[in-house]
Amino acid sequence: MKRWLYQCLDKTLLYPVRVQNCSQTLYEALVGCLRMTKATGDAVWRKRADTVCQRLIDIQQPDGGFDIGYDFNFGRLHSKGESTSPELRGLLALMLYYEVDPRKDVANAAQRAASWIEQHAYPIDTARWTIPYAPYSTREVMVYNGVSFVASALGLYLSAFPNDRLRECYEGMVRYLLDVLIVPNEGSGYWPYADRTRTDLSAEQRGKIDNYHQMQQVEVHAIAQVRTPLDEQEVLIRKASAYVRSLMDANGLVPYYNNCRESPIHVWGYASCVSGFLLASESIPSRRADYRAAAEQVVRWLLDHAWNGAFFWPILGREGIPLDRRYYVRSDAWVFNALALAMQNGLDVEASVMEATYTRMEEQDFSGIENHATSPRIRFVRAALNGAGGILKSKAKATSA
Repeated sequence: MKRWLYQCLDKTLLYPVRVQNCSQTLYEALVGCLRMTKATGDAVWRKRADTVCQRLIDIQQPDGGFDIGYDFNFGRLHSKGESTSPELRGLLALMLYYEVDPRKDVANAAQRAASWIEQHAYPIDTARWTIPYAPYSTREVMVYNGVSFVASALGLYLSAFPNDRLRECYEGMVRYLLDVLIVPNEGSGYWPYADRTRTDLSAEQRGKIDNYHQMQQVEVHAIAQVRTPLDEQEVLIRKASAYVRSLMDANGLVPYYNNCRESPIHVWGYASCVSGFLLASESIPSRRADYRAAAEQVVRWLLDHAWNGAFFWPILGREGIPLDRRYYVRSDAWVFNALALAMQNGLDVEASVMEATYTRMEEQDFSGIENHATSPRIRFVRAALNGAGGILKSKAKATSA
């Protein structure tokens, strides 16, 4: 009965919010198009990159930052329209495009994003810098991955636009990330998902490790390392990638979180293992063959189980059965970008899959429903359900007493 009720609510009162111009969809599609240009040499992908780059510039916030485009909870409520540090992957995407076409409007957009970083980043001491996850909501770091996304974007930016102050910030953020990396053994390390200095976390929340986000961090640090190398950054890439590799099972599956080996596979994050392993292999030649094989396993699982001929199922059980059959454009954008890098590296991905994935995103105007988003409607319904659950538990306890 309870399961039936939630299924009904999921199709009505809890139905996902529609999101227009999500920054993640656009910057993942942009980098994917650039990678497809290199993989195929086909000018159509370069034209598509031009279109998506302009779209990304158009949604840049007045303050120079980027907004994900919807309300969500990161420990506090993020409101649509608020620039956040993780969305500075938008700057990374702009700089990858700028390397191909150093247009003045792209440079201007990149410089505005870099100014946003300069405004909100701050030194902890003489060696380390950091930046809040959502600086208009809190000055706390909150979640470590935002620091990685900003630092790596600066690594690309500095390779084209030297800046002593931002160089100090870049180096300081990488030192900070190395300092907060937990090293269970000499060869590997991980970041807890949330800043461990927070006092608002339960023991379970404090111990949470998000393996998919960690591979996204590996990916962007590896991209930055090619342009603006740092010894400390090489250590981050080596240890963080080795940790996730140690979690991969014989089928190539990686759990979303620690202590959840039986958890469903969310393909938007799982696909990041492709990008993370392939790019880490460039920084760590001794692991090249192993990491390439690991990336190939992930590619095969995605194509064999998640691809349905029109788009990628967003959430599947570990046996490959779809648990959510709806189309999420943001999820497909992450998979598209990862598979484009796989093609660029010579892995077996059919061009027809990439064409169909991009075409569907384009036909949907790079917009659509988003299961990570919240809204006043969804928050009200969930609060009502939680309240009702608490009342029922209290009654049951009183009856048993």
